[in-house]
Amino acid sequence: MKSKSIIFILVLVVYSVSCTAQYKELNTSNYNNKVVAAPEESISNEVIMRNYISDFLTKGYSEHYVVNSIESQFIKQKEASDELEAIIYTEMVICNPSKDPDTVAYIKDIKDKAYQETNIDKKHRLHQEYLTLYSEYLMPTSNNFPFMLTAKLRNGKIEVESIQLFIEIDAENGVRYEPAEGILPKS
Repeated sequence: MKSKSIIFILVLVVYSVSCTAQYKELNTSNYNNKVVAAPEESISNEVIMRNYISDFLTKGYSEHYVVNSIESQFIKQKEASDELEAIIYTEMVICNPSKDPDTVAYIKDIKDKAYQETNIDKKHRLHQEYLTLYSEYLMPTSNNFPFMLTAKLRNGKIEVESIQLFIEIDAENGVRYEPAEGILPKS
């Protein structure tokens, strides 16, 4: 049992290092550098929207998580005279920051309870719960966001400063949209 636990912990450490490497790679390929390098007229509205959403999520989540990837799929796009409305489904894969899960309060508490428990069945159950929490802490999670993006157009191009991003909320009488800032983790 002890050797299985050691192997399990080694696998988690290797994965954690991998997650950190992906984070560094993502940060070194900042989209602002790509946009600046291209002439403004050659950047499509789809690229502008994709970059806006990616920047919004990265800035909002990177304080608390490692952002591994962000993929957007354009579902519907409407252009009427000088306005654009787009429905975009976005998947973001994140993981917790690379640190020893035993230093995280809720994981440490379960480990301590398991160590102190005298009832063998409860001790085993708490230990299993601890192992689950420990492994889940380092695992990436996928988050899906149904966005609506609106913007003003000038000569068919998005005016970046006019972009507004909303998140789809399932309502009792159909769908409604609220400002996307509501999905960001609180500081």
